[in-house]
Amino acid sequence: MKKAKIITLTLTFSTIFMLTIAYMMPSTDNYNPENPFWNGLKNLKNITNATQITSTTQLKQIIDPKHTAILILGPEKPFTPQETQTIKEILEKGATILVADDFGQANTLLKQLQIQCKFTQHLLVDPVFYYKNRKLPKIFHIKNTTWTKNVEELTLNYATTLNITSTEIEILANSSEYSYIDINMNDQWDQGEPKGSQPILAQTRIGKGNLILLSDPSIFINSMINKSDNTQLLKNIAKGKTVYLDLSHYKTTPHTKLKTAIQTTLNFIYVPEAKYTLVAATTIITLYATRKTKEKTEKEEVDEIEEVLKKHPNWNRKILEKLKEWRESFGTNRTTQNT
Repeated sequence: MKKAKIITLTLTFSTIFMLTIAYMMPSTDNYNPENPFWNGLKNLKNITNATQITSTTQLKQIIDPKHTAILILGPEKPFTPQETQTIKEILEKGATILVADDFGQANTLLKQLQIQCKFTQHLLVDPVFYYKNRKLPKIFHIKNTTWTKNVEELTLNYATTLNITSTEIEILANSSEYSYIDINMNDQWDQGEPKGSQPILAQTRIGKGNLILLSDPSIFINSMINKSDNTQLLKNIAKGKTVYLDLSHYKTTPHTKLKTAIQTTLNFIYVPEAKYTLVAATTIITLYATRKTKEKTEKEEVDEIEEVLKKHPNWNRKILEKLKEWRESFGTNRTTQNT
């Protein structure tokens, strides 16, 4: 019995220890606001105080769309018609939504919104104006608007471009005339590949709201957000607004799923009703276990005397109980002195 208890306690404490380590370790997922490493959005979260959205249905609870900014960065899952309808409704009520993508699923949203623009999903390269290498192009051709105020330069990171086919979509920034789209990814310009200035930032109105399109979500990751005026662009979009960050279109790792489950459990425990119920249940279980242990001990004591009486039925029970009491009082190990 004692061995079983030891095994149970060991497994319990080991599980608690492993869960604690998993919870304390930061996420390494791309575009995760809790990820402090190069590919995370920890700095963005600190700058904007963004609230995380794990389902687009949460957008229906927003009270003041006109003072709301929603960031959709690098989605990895397609948008359903229901999700698109929700986004359209909040746009029509006056929200500002930034959709930044390069090689992901944002085109499914644009198509369903009937926006005559799409992310080309091909790599933008600039052999003249770049940071560190030509796949990190610098952008200087920036139109002066509300969204680009005090933004004189942007630095992209493996970006794509926008294919705009409507005059209703306003282009806010273009790459340099030396840039090109590397369709076959061979790190050089080939005949037939689009060459020259390419749109990378644009905006259009939907109802009372603004839809901003950016061909590179990674300008806001921890390693890029402080480059050029990348932070200023983010601040312009978030200025005077409550910011929400969409996490519902990412493919999360098992580690992040576990952290989320633990956090959800902790949030539930922190609720006063749940906390007091847990304390009461723990107290009842402890008292019950203590009582059972005491009853078991008393039973074992009675059984010991019963076993002796079975072998020696003529012995006096009271004397046996007294002898047992003396043994427990003075101990069974006695030392004697040689005389």
